[in-house]
Amino acid sequence: MDSWNKQLKRLIGDDEVIWCSIDKDELDRKFDSTFGGVEGTPFIAYTKEYVIFCIQYDGAEWLEKVPRNPDRDFYTEHYGG
Repeated sequence: MDSWNKQLKRLIGDDEVIWCSIDKDELDRKFDSTFGGVEGTPFIAYTKEYVIFCIQYDGAEWLEKVPRNPDRDFYTEHYGG
């Protein structure tokens, strides 16, 4: 089982979340993040450096981040499917 909080720690390490659209209980809620059905509550969070958001493909769920203040050379890959 996974949780958004576990995924956040893997994605941002010690960076601090300064705002999140869901509460701590929802971030800690365990769910199956593998293929199948969407179970995690969608949210957006901010750190000083990044915006974090949920991605879903065929029911698999994970988090991605983009810089809050990207420079002109910033680009992303395709997310999801």
